[in-house]
Amino acid sequence: MFTSLFIRRFAWGQLLLWGALALLTRFTWLDVKPPEWIWIFSYMALGALFSSLLFVAYQPILRWHVAAQLAMALALSVVAGLAWRASFNALEYHVLESANNKFHFWGYFHNGKSAVTQLLLWSCGFWLWHYQKRTQLQSKQQDKLQQQARDAQLKLLQFQIDPHFLFNVLASVDTLLLKKDSNTARNMLNKLSSYLRHTLTLEPPLTQPLSKELTRCRHYLDIEKMRFADTLSIEWHVPESLPQVALPTGILLPLLENAVKHGAAAQTSHSSIGIALETQPHSLIIKMSNPCASLSAAKNINNNKGTGMGLYNTKQRLQTFYGNSATLAYGQQGDLFIVTMTVPL
Repeated sequence: MFTSLFIRRFAWGQLLLWGALALLTRFTWLDVKPPEWIWIFSYMALGALFSSLLFVAYQPILRWHVAAQLAMALALSVVAGLAWRASFNALEYHVLESANNKFHFWGYFHNGKSAVTQLLLWSCGFWLWHYQKRTQLQSKQQDKLQQQARDAQLKLLQFQIDPHFLFNVLASVDTLLLKKDSNTARNMLNKLSSYLRHTLTLEPPLTQPLSKELTRCRHYLDIEKMRFADTLSIEWHVPESLPQVALPTGILLPLLENAVKHGAAAQTSHSSIGIALETQPHSLIIKMSNPCASLSAAKNINNNKGTGMGLYNTKQRLQTFYGNSATLAYGQQGDLFIVTMTVPL
């Protein structure tokens, strides 16, 4: 759970904190005679022990609501402070034998208020440190997500202006014009224009609604379908009412690119690409399927070779954006290559 470096730093921090408090106690004692070093050492050692136990006890509540955290921290600090003082008083009464007051049950909690106050101050320091670290971590994660969105957009831009992609589209338009099929050529150019308009943005948002992401995918597939004419068909299995969920911008397009390259482009006969959406109570499942040209091609993708890196990078984006709440699974099932993305709602 904790790295060895963190444990060493925490141990040194505890040693310095309680050591400084021991020196402060010894040399600022208001009474005529300060307590013996063994008394101070025993008290501070127990304080370090119970504050370390508090640190461990705080770990399960780090993700709680702030109000619940504060309430639990207050309760744990009071309990730990009283336990600290009871342990020290028992040591003082029965081992050190330096107590002046006559022993009785409540004597175990003598000066418990000071111990509780000290652990409350220690807890305040811990939670201030925790909230500062959490704010820094969230800021770094936000910066990382924004950078990934920009990187993804740059990849999309690179894909859009890829000479082969534009050449194939323009070559298809030229062929249509030679056949005097100007209506179809104009239609293809309009779809290309719509596609570029939806993808070429200067400041890509970190996320966008599922509906817009699907619109981007439809524009792309419309162009590819016109290029491959009757040899490519698209099977959409999308509910009429889409869930209100936002996806990382451009997360689906690399998956469709793979489907086209390893489906339609690699087939000599008719091929079909399937896109299906399924809504679960707490998650959205997106499945894409395409014919597998060969078993070796599927193995190359699973081994992150070639365009398999696109699948790997998509998986990394999901991991960064959603943590362990999202998954991306892919592999060959029969003569189909299927990619399944699951994101939380």
